Amino acid sequence: TEMLRRLAKSLDDEHQLKSKLRAAMVYPLFLVCIGLGTVLVLMVWVIPKFGSFFESLEQQLPLPTRIVIGLSSVMGRAAPVLVVGGLLVAVLIVRLLRLPAVKLRFDRASLRLPLMGGLILKFHLARLMRTLGLLLSHGVNMLGALRITADTLSNKCIAGELVRASELAARGMRLSECFSGRGVFPASVIGLIAMGQESGNLPQMLLRMSQQYEQQTERNLRTLTGMIEPVMILIMGGIIGFVVVSMLMPVFRASALVR
Repeated sequence: TEMLRRLAKSLDDEHQLKSKLRAAMVYPLFLVCIGLGTVLVLMVWVIPKFGSFFESLEQQLPLPTRIVIGLSSVMGRAAPVLVVGGLLVAVLIVRLLRLPAVKLRFDRASLRLPLMGGLILKFHLARLMRTLGLLLSHGVNMLGALRITADTLSNKCIAGELVRASELAARGMRLSECFSGRGVFPASVIGLIAMGQESGNLPQMLLRMSQQYEQQTERNLRTLTGMIEPVMILIMGGIIGFVVVSMLMPVFRASALVR
């Protein structure tokens, strides 16, 4: 009963942390989509109307204006192809990620992403240590605990490392030795696992490390979200501002000539 209670609490904490991580990953994409959608509307529907107006002025347009009008013309012709192509690429990516070999490569690459890679690794390490610590603390043997924990992980790269570790542990190797030399688990984690094994307190050590990684993940999430929002707003605002100023430059020039 105690194990089920702790497991239920563990799953609830994990769900909350996963929701925060997913929100941190989706939020930048949402800002990008909103910004690109705004630029697309300007370039495909608004800018062409300005283009016909500028032709009536019969004057040399500024370089930024010519660039924007040229891009608008290209995007207007290619918009249907871009939309259909984007949808096809998205469907293809989803289908490819269902293939085990592709999913493994994707999960391995996700751990090396700038900014997000370390966050993803800490999230999965927290989940790994919590599950493994709970199983070991309630009498499950090391081999069984490693295999069960591997089945609970969504990252196939880390899950594969656990399967490999279970095979090495079956040959008599210590857990810290099974995790070392692969470049996935940080040296600090391996060192603390070795200390836990030496002291005979491995389950409690794993549970304490899982709490620390959960706290680090939440702190990093708040920091990352606080960094991304102003940067994305600045970039999108700069792009939209460039388009708008480029369209106003001929108007200002024409009004100056009239005066």
